[in-house]
Amino acid sequence: RSVETFTVGWDTRDHPLVPRRGHFLGASLSESGAFYGARYRWWKSIWQARVWVPQGRVWTLAGKAEFDYMGPLHQSPQTPLEERFKLAGPSTVRGWSPRSPLSPRSADSLRTPVGGDVAFSATAEVRRNIWGLASVAVFTDIGNVWSRLYRVKPSNLYPSAGAGLLVLSPVGPVRVDFGYQLRPNPYGDKRWAIHLSLGSPF
Repeated sequence: RSVETFTVGWDTRDHPLVPRRGHFLGASLSESGAFYGARYRWWKSIWQARVWVPQGRVWTLAGKAEFDYMGPLHQSPQTPLEERFKLAGPSTVRGWSPRSPLSPRSADSLRTPVGGDVAFSATAEVRRNIWGLASVAVFTDIGNVWSRLYRVKPSNLYPSAGAGLLVLSPVGPVRVDFGYQLRPNPYGDKRWAIHLSLGSPF
């Protein structure tokens, strides 16, 4: 399987790992199967915007938004399951765990996450340096995934909120986040998640 990707970005961050000032604008376009045959051919686009605004010497306001859209190519009837979008984990809607992501579900009794062709997520965060290389943050995330573009409803978004601790270690930023879903999910999953990650969610 071949996947060709073209990426562009505009980056003014003052630090590559834990920025306090600047912005990042980026777009990524991918296509599968241009050089080698594939059962399903698809294209994918990811559009991102991030911003950091310092407030005094220890506070930082941060925000980001991302819109993802993909579709089948040529004679492919649908996009492949493993390439579709799902939202969960430390860099999207943190009230959802990777085991039970924010995603369309199958119609069977297992309600298996099957992903979708359209996704949107946004985050607002307030971060404070507390000691040396350690910072704490409170955040709110919102987003959803839809199977097709015509199903997108801006009113059908799922918010979550929480707090996190970030420490800049010798191997990079180590972060622990706790997120709680502010809107009951329709699948009966637990409404909170804890994420341990290497790197910043921004």
